[in-house]
Amino acid sequence: MRGDARSAWILISHGIAAYALIFLFLWKSQIILDAFQRKKRWTQARIAFFVLLLLLCLTMVLGLLWTMDGSLFIGRFSLVSLHIYTTVPVTLIDYMQYTRRNRGHR
Repeated sequence: MRGDARSAWILISHGIAAYALIFLFLWKSQIILDAFQRKKRWTQARIAFFVLLLLLCLTMVLGLLWTMDGSLFIGRFSLVSLHIYTTVPVTLIDYMQYTRRNRGHR
């Protein structure tokens, strides 16, 4: 993104989606905490969910920090690059879960 006016709608919609995800996470966090407290056994699905949750939180934090502070670097990587790198596995895992759940519903 070069910041030209024609592509501003992409950044605006990306920001709206990010804040919607934060709101959704805050809304659902009580359910998530309750589920983790009820069952103490760590199954493979629970571990996968927890890893996905951590990646999603890391992606959101990196995006927010980059938005607020600008061009910050961790080592040789900018926060926006790390934001993109953590988004890829989240997107792939979400897609795999979506196709797995909807495989028999065609």
